[in-house]
Amino acid sequence: MGGDEVMRVLHRRRAILLAVAGVTAIDGVPVPTFHHVEVDTLEGAQRGTTMIDYWYTVESFLLVRMERSVRIRTESPLGSVTYSESGTWQLRSLQPLR
Repeated sequence: MGGDEVMRVLHRRRAILLAVAGVTAIDGVPVPTFHHVEVDTLEGAQRGTTMIDYWYTVESFLLVRMERSVRIRTESPLGSVTYSESGTWQLRSLQPLR
């Protein structure tokens, strides 16, 4: 499949949401953060949604937490096939290891 065909198959919409600043605890220390959410919707041969939540420090724009959720469905000769994943990571400390 060439690049032009891929572009015809995958149609994507993106929504970006910004939330009011809040507080995220890192190693028990409250850190002022803001929450940014990206939602991608695939339509076409592959259908589904990818949602990624990001938390950044207000002071330095350091990414301190991320949550990811993916659910994509593709039709196959054997029926519908669904891929899904989810995961979370969070910065453990604001102090670098030496």
